[in-house]
Amino acid sequence: MKPLLLLCTVFFVAFECQAQIQSVTDDNLDKKVLAVNLSGSDMLTVEMRQELLLNAEQYAQVEQLNKDRFKLLQDAESKYAHNPEMLSLAKQAVTTKCDKALESVLSEPQLRSFLELTGRQDLLLMSEIGK
Repeated sequence: MKPLLLLCTVFFVAFECQAQIQSVTDDNLDKKVLAVNLSGSDMLTVEMRQELLLNAEQYAQVEQLNKDRFKLLQDAESKYAHNPEMLSLAKQAVTTKCDKALESVLSEPQLRSFLELTGRQDLLLMSEIGK
């Protein structure tokens, strides 16, 4: 019984130590964004400015691109609300169009970071295959 109790104690201590090592990378940014009353494209733009270190010119271009993106997505949702398959295709088309526009605004490291932030880092690798 004692070895089992000792083993459980060691397990829980090791588990707790591992949890302490884990860190949240953008917790402060999330708190700042939530403290400001932002929604949709504005929230995305603020996060991109912080995470991608955009300069003033890039920020203005990204801000307009994000507004356009959200407008196109809203239009698609209202147009294809009854047809989930068409809505999905429309959203993919909007995302592809906006990503292509971002390629001309962001540097390569910024683009890689953007795709990683959005969970699409494999997209950049796939596009490099055709080069």
